[in-house]
Amino acid sequence: MNMRWLLFLVMATMSFAFAGPNLLENPGFDAPQGFQHGWTWSPMWDQIFKVYYDKEKRAVAIASSSNEYSGYLNQVIPVTPGKEYVLRAELLLPLGRALLWIVALNDQKKDIGKSWTRRSYSLADNPLFPHFVKPEYAPNGRIVNDWETQELRVTIPAGVPYVRVNVGSYFGQGIVYFRRVEFFTTTKDK
Repeated sequence: MNMRWLLFLVMATMSFAFAGPNLLENPGFDAPQGFQHGWTWSPMWDQIFKVYYDKEKRAVAIASSSNEYSGYLNQVIPVTPGKEYVLRAELLLPLGRALLWIVALNDQKKDIGKSWTRRSYSLADNPLFPHFVKPEYAPNGRIVNDWETQELRVTIPAGVPYVRVNVGSYFGQGIVYFRRVEFFTTTKDK
């Protein structure tokens, strides 16, 4: 067996061994009850969004006709302070902006003003890209033009028993597809 292949297998096994179970319901948007089963749709203004399941891409689509508002699919999840959690999403962003967003909640599941984000951008509608605006100039260094896995890691602070996990369209006209979303603990504690 090739030594590189063996090393790859060992590393892949180790990375999966330290992840806990996915805490989200219907993470692949393929539940028999419907693609939104387990998820709550929270738009700033519903009239500009279309949320649907794209059978060809096997993914949920969030299409926005304006860059003035955001819309997210979300779930509230109980968490343990001091533990590290990972929000991971497989997404495709042909046009617009996508956001992975974790919001800290109190024991009444109310927002306490603390959150963490990971943004992705498509520069497909930018006439300066890629000649004047280089991919490395993108905020967070993330430009998504093909299916890609995005990840947001957070350590939950004291006094936070719940979080709201959000994936969606972030103030961008366009469309974002989510094929699978995961939220899990790692074995790393702080």
